[in-house]
Amino acid sequence: MLDLVELYADRAPGNVLAGYLPALRAVDGTDSHAGLDPDYPRDWRTAARDPAFQQAQDDERDRVYFDPAVRRAKADGLRVLGQFAYYDAIVMHGDGDDATGFGGIRRRALAEARTPARAATRRRTSTPSSTHACGPWNRRRRTATPAASTPPSASSSARATSTSDRPSTGRCTATATTSTDHGRPPRAPRPRKSGAAGAWESDSGVCARS
Repeated sequence: MLDLVELYADRAPGNVLAGYLPALRAVDGTDSHAGLDPDYPRDWRTAARDPAFQQAQDDERDRVYFDPAVRRAKADGLRVLGQFAYYDAIVMHGDGDDATGFGGIRRRALAEARTPARAATRRRTSTPSSTHACGPWNRRRRTATPAASTPPSASSSARATSTSDRPSTGRCTATATTSTDHGRPPRAPRPRKSGAAGAWESDSGVCARS
């Protein structure tokens, strides 16, 4: 209250509350009303209609309560709702470090849980880089970086060649598609009926129907 009336006096010298400054300084920090009764409440209501006093109240609110609350909440990694929770706590309990003040409340809370900012810092500094059997694991895309490709083995090439050199059965003029992936044997084409009457169509060509 003393800081507010002093700010008001600086901006509007000679205002209705300026005469109470000596009494306010004398009783600051106590419960005494000495020098303030009985006219101080009435004169306060008169000053409340002055735009200069209204602006002084808004500025003092921001300086003492709102700005410190938002600054501390952002440092703790809190968003808008958390910032207003800090603001409410500072208004209701004061910004002191005693057991009932905001500092004491926050200190007890930190003994039970980390702030979002501390939790994020711990994740960044303690999470090991993940690996995958096929190479480094891309956590963003959830895909494995493929290892360096290796040429097909000689045995795979031989199997592919021997398969393509097999004599034709006379029932299909197409050559079967071979696969050498990971050394697996080639798969024969699956026939399916063609639109033309009396013929079957494979994955790689049209076969005459027997």
